[in-house]
Amino acid sequence: MNATIDPNNYPALEPPDPNIPPNFIDPPTIAGPLIVGLSVMIGVATLGFAARMFTRVYVMRHMQVEDYCLILGWDQAFFVVYQGCNLAQMPFSTGRHQWNVSLTQMSDFLKLLNYAEFFYGFSLCFTKLAILFQLKRIFRGTKRDSVYWTCISLMIAQTTYFTIAVIIVIAQCNPREKIWNPLLPGTCVDNNTNVVVGAGINLAFDFIMFLLPIHAILRLKIAIKRKLGIATVFATGLLACISSILRLYYSLRLINTEDVTFEVVNLSWTTCLEGAAAILVASFPVFPRLYRFLRGERPAGSSARPVYGHMYGSKTARSGRKASIGKPFSKKGGTGTVDSEIVALEEQGLRREWVPLEDGAGMGQSIERPLPAASNITKTVRMETQFEPYNRT
Repeated sequence: MNATIDPNNYPALEPPDPNIPPNFIDPPTIAGPLIVGLSVMIGVATLGFAARMFTRVYVMRHMQVEDYCLILGWDQAFFVVYQGCNLAQMPFSTGRHQWNVSLTQMSDFLKLLNYAEFFYGFSLCFTKLAILFQLKRIFRGTKRDSVYWTCISLMIAQTTYFTIAVIIVIAQCNPREKIWNPLLPGTCVDNNTNVVVGAGINLAFDFIMFLLPIHAILRLKIAIKRKLGIATVFATGLLACISSILRLYYSLRLINTEDVTFEVVNLSWTTCLEGAAAILVASFPVFPRLYRFLRGERPAGSSARPVYGHMYGSKTARSGRKASIGKPFSKKGGTGTVDSEIVALEEQGLRREWVPLEDGAGMGQSIERPLPAASNITKTVRMETQFEPYNRT
């Protein structure tokens, strides 16, 4: 740095009007609303995260890989530290016009901004992995269909992208100190390109992850009303898409301005909104289970059960002999008819089961599974029972 310049009393940007002196002590700032907004978003995301952890640990008593990913995406080392870096910047730079920021303050600002970008990459990567693992588990079936392979592809793509992005954030300058001290000799990559490309890639990821469960829900063999109810659980993904659009817009504005410390406020709250929305998207699928627990309706633990009674509202009977499709079935005390669809499936060595979504969270779908291999298979058929009272005479 030039020895004739005092970094504590020299502005990081020349004022637009030479008659306006820099104000390093108490300049006007727009950081106040940002502090309130970040605090609210962190609080809401934390409540959603806590509700999910309570449901998984205490109610369902079962943790999955997506829960551990979400912990890594939220905890103090990632999401909270990232937002903490944002808050720490505010007293001396964020929200001020850059001509009211000294070179020393600007150096501290750029250093913390680099740390925030690092933690942001880790936080969003693990949170989105949690969502994808959950989607893959919720919409599981007997075959590896398009939903399964889309989830796997997105996991690989996002992990690859965020790994590259974090490496760029760490090694964008040589020496690294040049990131926050631009006057040092050395070389740097164009970080503006990284910011805009990253915002565009995240936008594409968010829209695919929003449309993926909608596509899977439309394929479920359940009533329209239940489809709408399930879709509502994933509607928070639309908030993540909106925040990604805003983040891309403000990223483009940021790279086209010299007043970085003032313009970065808009990018900060949209980025925080994106992270908070991702955590809520990952947390919401267990909320129906939590709601029923609070009402005392369901005990902890659930497992897949036969679909017949749930889907058709009828009783089941077991028969060791071959049933006649569509013909009366004799039983002491009454008569009934055999469901031809169930028998036809079993003739093909298949059975239909009701598989709950999210480990029995109250949603589910009907799928076909192979019958277990055995020498004597006891077939399960659905009975349309209307038994008359047994007459002893």
